[in-house]
Amino acid sequence: MNRFFAFLSGTLIGIMVMINGVFSVKTELFYSLFIIHIVGFSLMTVFFFAKKNSVRDFKKLPFYFFVPGFLGVFLTLINNITYANLGATITLSLGIIGQLTASLAVDSFGLFGLKKIPLNKKKIPGYLIIICGIIFMLIF
Repeated sequence: MNRFFAFLSGTLIGIMVMINGVFSVKTELFYSLFIIHIVGFSLMTVFFFAKKNSVRDFKKLPFYFFVPGFLGVFLTLINNITYANLGATITLSLGIIGQLTASLAVDSFGLFGLKKIPLNKKKIPGYLIIICGIIFMLIF
């Protein structure tokens, strides 16, 4: 089930990047960025209060838990810019390489307090095939 959810997450990210990219091309970059995040904020506000969470709970969180919110804005901005210039396939493919590199570092070094998961030598050919495939797409 976890593998299906991981696949679904990747599929939804791909759809989101494409729709966001088209939105920014059809309107204006910062207008689309604003609307995208207002919609997300509105939906999460409904979920937050529906679960009867308290705003006081935020005071208990370390500041770095808020960093992904800021990164989300910049990630959407960067995706919208690159989508308009590179298209969906290259934008998502290079994004996958970035995610693979970051996740490899997190797993290998146990970053963010996670358990260390050393690089399995059997996975290296898979990584190399993905990288070669993306390089091939960039060249041709």
